[in-house]
Amino acid sequence: MVPKAEDGCNQCGICVKKCPAEAISLNHVQEADEKKCISCMRCVVVCPAGARKINAAAAAAVAQKIEKACSVRKRNELYC
Repeated sequence: MVPKAEDGCNQCGICVKKCPAEAISLNHVQEADEKKCISCMRCVVVCPAGARKINAAAAAAVAQKIEKACSVRKRNELYC
């Protein structure tokens, strides 16, 4: 789930500055490096134009998996 910039992107560079994984290059603001992106969605949140988005179908699939995995409370476990 790597966010991409849509038509509303004005290439302001805020997403480049705020990406914790440095996955967005100032030279290619429209796309994030899939190998570096950690899918934190910070670029989506900080985009003043609201131009960065993820695929809606992929997001729905992930939400469904998370809902299933998190529907039952689990005990904490310590791994050494």
